[in-house]
Amino acid sequence: MFGSIENYYEILVFDRINRDLRDDPTLTPDHLEDIACLALNQLKPRYIRNSIDLLTHISDEERAAMFDEVERALMFAVETIRRRHSEHGGEVT
Repeated sequence: MFGSIENYYEILVFDRINRDLRDDPTLTPDHLEDIACLALNQLKPRYIRNSIDLLTHISDEERAAMFDEVERALMFAVETIRRRHSEHGGEVT
């Protein structure tokens, strides 16, 4: 019944990771999943039924703010994972 509901920030975070981080040789698939989790935990969920519905009901400023929030959350997550990686001799815990 609720199969069409999703968190829009998940779409933004996953798209950004796939676009900008997936081919980084220093990040494993486990790192990317940890980065996604850390980033999403920094963002308040924004549930939608259809991304078109959301994009037609928010202003350009609100959309830009959402992208900025994703950027900040991902920067924090990447820095955290890289720090943990270096602190543990190459192992991320």
